[in-house]
Amino acid sequence: MNRDDEEYISKCDVCKSYLVDQRKEPLICHEKTSRPWEKVAVDMFELDGKHYLITVDYFSGFFEVDRLQTKSASELLKS
Repeated sequence: MNRDDEEYISKCDVCKSYLVDQRKEPLICHEKTSRPWEKVAVDMFELDGKHYLITVDYFSGFFEVDRLQTKSASELLKS
């Protein structure tokens, strides 16, 4: 089935026109931190209709997940 899909896509003019736009993004390395919580990453996600905020420490990889009641800016600042 995959081979059939690949063959179809290779013959499709519309697919070919978007092929250049489908390049993989290069990995962007970040500088190592010298202490915990010096640099963090945060992201919001939804699971089973509930909203969460995840915070990850770049130094240790430790993460913390907080449930949000709303997605408002004031709620995020409290977390």
